[in-house]
Amino acid sequence: MAALTATKPNFLDMMKTMDPSGNLTPVAEILAATNEVLDDMVWQEGNLTTGHMHSVRTGLPSVTWGQLYKGVLPSKATSAQVTDTTGFLEALSHADKRMVDMHSDPMGYRAQYDRPFVESMSQEFARVLFKGTAADTDKFIGLDARFNSTTAGNGQNIVIPTNAGGEDTDITSIWLIGWSDRTVFGIVPRNSKMGLQQQDIGVQWVEDGITTGAKYPAYETYFRWDCGLAVPDWRYVVRGANIDIGELTDDAATGVNLPALMSDMIERLPSDAFGTTRLAFYANRQVIGKLRKQMMNKLVNSTLTLEMVGPAGPLSPRRKLHFDSIPVNRVDTLVADETVVS
Repeated sequence: MAALTATKPNFLDMMKTMDPSGNLTPVAEILAATNEVLDDMVWQEGNLTTGHMHSVRTGLPSVTWGQLYKGVLPSKATSAQVTDTTGFLEALSHADKRMVDMHSDPMGYRAQYDRPFVESMSQEFARVLFKGTAADTDKFIGLDARFNSTTAGNGQNIVIPTNAGGEDTDITSIWLIGWSDRTVFGIVPRNSKMGLQQQDIGVQWVEDGITTGAKYPAYETYFRWDCGLAVPDWRYVVRGANIDIGELTDDAATGVNLPALMSDMIERLPSDAFGTTRLAFYANRQVIGKLRKQMMNKLVNSTLTLEMVGPAGPLSPRRKLHFDSIPVNRVDTLVADETVVS
């Protein structure tokens, strides 16, 4: 007998969503990640069917001090065109109609079954946003690959902190990004829909893969997200690299001094970043936890604050960590698996 593949839900999977009375029971989404960068991103439609082309200034015209009876040489500025590509992230939810219809709440079960697909796509997008490389031709290029050399043109926006990690296995980064429609933004291809699309395909007759020509009815939901990243102005992205998680200490006596690093990162931004972009720091939970403790040890003249954010209501507002008035957001996909930047 052929085994049921792991991609298709069975009765055991369905029973795990029901209480003893047969009613739908909430599922604790313990695998859900916190990726607050998705709340900050600015999006716009690209000018290409595969992405977005933009121009970057590469050189300024030369100028001279004038003298009597001496001419002025003409000059010009130079620019280059850069194309940022997009990819499309997809998923397909598939469940035997006969099984779903046996549930006491079939549509509720389908909605609960489909919910993790959205979470999985969000996590994958956030991962590629930071970790995507040119070698992954079906994806877009993330920030890590764009800011990976201190000798590159944008190398001045890579800050290597004092006591940074060496060749180790738990290296990560802090990112500071100024989002806007002219600096850094998410893109969708021209004439594409914005955001994650979810389509209820309904009941489809699909082959069972066991007997040639044999089919069964199944509910299917299709998910698609056309997405990419454009960085027309690299000056609004700063990377604090080579942070060794294992060497961080609560008092910053050894390892990276996180407040000092973040202060240096702020100074790499253009002067108008505070007034014209949506600024935010991004780090994983271990780094943010150490940041809190390091600042607790330096409360005098502290630039660390906790501010209420979110809609009104007894359960909605929460305390948000800020550094020098810039929110510090958690991104769980910023795992400590980076290579050392030099």
